[in-house]
Amino acid sequence: MSDTSLSSIPQRTTRIRDDLLHSGFYLGDHDLINRVHWAPNGRKDSFFVNEAVQSHTSSSDDATELATLSAVVRIMDNNFWLTSDAGWRAPTSITPHLHDAKATCVGVAPRSGPFRPDFFVAVQNATNLQQQVATQDFNLRYGFACTGEGESTQIKFRHVLFEKIDGDNADAEFIQHTSTSTLTI
Repeated sequence: MSDTSLSSIPQRTTRIRDDLLHSGFYLGDHDLINRVHWAPNGRKDSFFVNEAVQSHTSSSDDATELATLSAVVRIMDNNFWLTSDAGWRAPTSITPHLHDAKATCVGVAPRSGPFRPDFFVAVQNATNLQQQVATQDFNLRYGFACTGEGESTQIKFRHVLFEKIDGDNADAEFIQHTSTSTLTI
């Protein structure tokens, strides 16, 4: 790798961070909380773009635009299960079937660079967003969870590999093109 390509890495990193901040949906942005809200989405709650933000960023008449949040983390290689089988090897009491497996990974603060201080803002935003929909006195969190403090803070991300098809999320055209299984990837 040449010296010129190495010297451009900090500039590219700064440009990426600027793009994330301008997106309005970067967890490391102090103003994120003002741009999204939780709302029912079928049988679950999801993040939606606030109407005031949506009217400035989209010409869509759809008042229910889902918000896709981003974060920059350093993935811990000793706690990474975002594989196609989520590390499932055999039935256990927690995951008796492959479709019960939950793919997860743990992200920690980047070692250096402009994303490092943003990580702690992202953790605070994630915690605040979780608290908005948390059932009082109930500690279980879905989607992501923040643990630890200071340098040992972690964000755990979860991805559901399979989703049961039922009346609330059944799409006739989609179901027609899949196997007879009641699970989809």
